Amino acid sequence: MEEILDRIENVRKEMINIGLREGFRSDKTLKLSKKLDDLILQYQKSNIGEKQIS
Repeated sequence: MEEILDRIENVRKEMINIGLREGFRSDKTLKLSKKLDDLILQYQKSNIGEKQIS
């Protein structure tokens, strides 16, 4: 669980940095935004699964 949170944080930081350099509507920023969304969704799904097991 901690691994995915680290990945989320790293992608978030990278997205912000690229957004500041290249613009928040640049292709790179938007791709990272999509990747971040996917990671957050993955985290939420795994978190729901853990709650159902408990």
